[in-house]
Amino acid sequence: MRKRKIFDGAGALLLLLLLVFLNFLGNPLTLAFPDGPQPAKEVFVEVAGDVKNPGVYAFIDPPHPAELLDRAGGLTGSGLGELRRETVPLTSGSKIIITRTLKKEVTLAKNKMSPFYRLTLGIPISINTDTRQGLTAVPGIGPKTAGAIVSARERKGGFTQLKDLMFVRGISDAVYARISPYLTL
Repeated sequence: MRKRKIFDGAGALLLLLLLVFLNFLGNPLTLAFPDGPQPAKEVFVEVAGDVKNPGVYAFIDPPHPAELLDRAGGLTGSGLGELRRETVPLTSGSKIIITRTLKKEVTLAKNKMSPFYRLTLGIPISINTDTRQGLTAVPGIGPKTAGAIVSARERKGGFTQLKDLMFVRGISDAVYARISPYLTL
């Protein structure tokens, strides 16, 4: 039994020496878990409709609709169809619905990506434009609080700063601190 205690102490000493050595090399072992979503570095665009592979795609720069269509595997069905040269600003968090008309013209409709997708991808939720259901995607905002936010937004004609949420019923300092990293105007 005595040998086992010596071995346990040697293992702890070896681990301590390893941590000191790594810290000395300038590579400290830290376990930091940031609060809230990390800002997205890429541009995330969701594509749906008459495409072979609907889904969410990441781009380094905002893509042109033709690039988005190409990434989604092209159009479904036979025949090509022509993409109209309309400019649709494709920003992170956009949802593009691609449809082909009977004249084989390809049209684009722009919406917002689901708040649950946006939150997962690190794209903040807007307190001025998102729905009651969308606001419930934020951890710490339930249906009652989301309803209070929407009611306050309608009364005020929109929020001018994020701190205005402090005056919404049900949002204390602690709740505000927890939800604010996930929100934007």
